[in-house]
Amino acid sequence: MDNCDLKVYALWVKGLHKEKINQRFVCVAMCAEQAVKMAESIAIEHGWSNVEIDQFNCLGDIDMFPWSNEESEDKKCQS
Repeated sequence: MDNCDLKVYALWVKGLHKEKINQRFVCVAMCAEQAVKMAESIAIEHGWSNVEIDQFNCLGDIDMFPWSNEESEDKKCQS
């Protein structure tokens, strides 16, 4: 998989939840349909029912990620 195939999506879900009216989920997916399916399944795992996608935005492409370059494995995060 090439990193240009991946995009970042932000999705607002609404439905029935005992504590929230809506919730934003951010995910990385290859297409919009995949992002919607992932957001719906994660929302259900977090206690939502009757899930609907209220808003949907593509935030952009992934230009790089840590596993795309072998050199980055040698560098550890400093925190």
